[in-house]
Amino acid sequence: MKEEIAIPQKYVEMIKKAAEQQGVSADDIVETEIKNFLERGAENAE
Repeated sequence: MKEEIAIPQKYVEMIKKAAEQQGVSADDIVETEIKNFLERGAENAE
């Protein structure tokens, strides 16, 4: 299930540029980074 979140415009441009450079979608970058953030948080809580 996908949810829509608001990302400040200054970050949107950075994400779009990174996605273009990496040949992936901006959605893929955001999803991957959110997963990484949550996993790091879970590891730090242990």
